[in-house]
Amino acid sequence: MELNLTEVLSWTVLAREGHYGRAADELHVSTSCLTKRIQRLESQLGTVLVERGPGGVLAITGTGRLFAVRAERLLDDARRLATSAHEPAAPVVVGVPGFDGARVFEHWARNQPPTVRETLATFVCWVGIAFDHLDLALKSQRVDIMLTAGASTQPGIRSTRLWPLDRIGLVARSHPLSGRRTVPVEQFATLPFLRSAAAPPDWMSLWCLGDVRPMSEARMVEVAPRSMSDVLGSVARGSVVAVSPTLVGPVLPPPVSYVRLEGAPPAWYFAHTRHDEPRRVVTEVLRLLASIPAEQTFA
Repeated sequence: MELNLTEVLSWTVLAREGHYGRAADELHVSTSCLTKRIQRLESQLGTVLVERGPGGVLAITGTGRLFAVRAERLLDDARRLATSAHEPAAPVVVGVPGFDGARVFEHWARNQPPTVRETLATFVCWVGIAFDHLDLALKSQRVDIMLTAGASTQPGIRSTRLWPLDRIGLVARSHPLSGRRTVPVEQFATLPFLRSAAAPPDWMSLWCLGDVRPMSEARMVEVAPRSMSDVLGSVARGSVVAVSPTLVGPVLPPPVSYVRLEGAPPAWYFAHTRHDEPRRVVTEVLRLLASIPAEQTFA
């Protein structure tokens, strides 16, 4: 859905004034022009925002009042982004796990609604970070925002929860579980897992199902992957399994398949920034990421 900000602004003024004439005067337009703006907005939203009562008295619907509150927030975000456009043109560098993670998130960004897609394309540069450098990327100022699963425990780092994270199990096409639609997560947790000792332990635990059974009970195969391609190569050889976010599912190579993990505990994507981050545009990109509804992410 594409909303016209002029029409949204017109609605907030009308809702506040409660009168077409006064609202039109404040907006410096005619009453008929304002009426057409509101009608177009109602058509886009597919709902009634305002009704005229006896004698022309204005009545705001319940939906209209709620939308007015949310519209004010939308306009505030738009003003902040417009202000940030006057800052230096350096992009906001967003790091994602794995050298090839940038390609996956670029694909995700291109499939967002037009307004979000265009904003991300204008302000964001996606960069893949080796699994063993996830904690260092922010501290070394290589990235402005780091996306991972789970909150950071590092000092000086602020974590913002973003979207629900659905996990899938990765197996070789030759694996006995290949071809199954779902597998109980407790059963999958008994299989031998890839583990990188160099990756942050809290982050690694989530991908080894440490929230399903104690990590001390996990069957681990030590590897040194620096990208998702390294992980997939190990899985394709058939002796180990791995867990990944669902957004990897559509881009798996032919030797690897995935199964959904039935009963997996809830997990979340987090965005991490430095506590002393000085750039307003970084804050606004973070705000935009946090505002994306779950149904527009990876579920």
